[in-house]
Amino acid sequence: MRNYLLLLLLLTAACNKKGPQSISYGSDACDMCKMNIMDDKFGAEIVNKNGKVFKFDSAECMVDYVLTGTENLEQFYVTDHSQPKELINVQKAFFLHGENINSPMGGHLAALGTKKEAEKMQQQSGGELLTWEQVKKLRTH
Repeated sequence: MRNYLLLLLLLTAACNKKGPQSISYGSDACDMCKMNIMDDKFGAEIVNKNGKVFKFDSAECMVDYVLTGTENLEQFYVTDHSQPKELINVQKAFFLHGENINSPMGGHLAALGTKKEAEKMQQQSGGELLTWEQVKKLRTH
């Protein structure tokens, strides 16, 4: 009986972990536009203060969701375009915005985990490097 209680306690603790979850590409739906999340070079997540995860097919859908005024949003992640399926914190991401970037919702936006990767993609595709704060402002115009 004691072992079962210990196991139950460990399982409960594991379920309450706050943080990003992997995106099931092809089956998870975007919490903003409701389309299936398909492209593993894009995607984003928000974790609220209660640990609930909201998934998005692109950074622009996540920003649009933030701009709806939803409260209790705590952690923000985007998929690293140079490392598909890898989620990174938006504060550490380098965003590239340009007409040659074909993001799922037409926002022409990609997130990259390092400045070196962002500059490499910028040389190939053109565009402008942005911070998370600049991306949010971009979507309000």
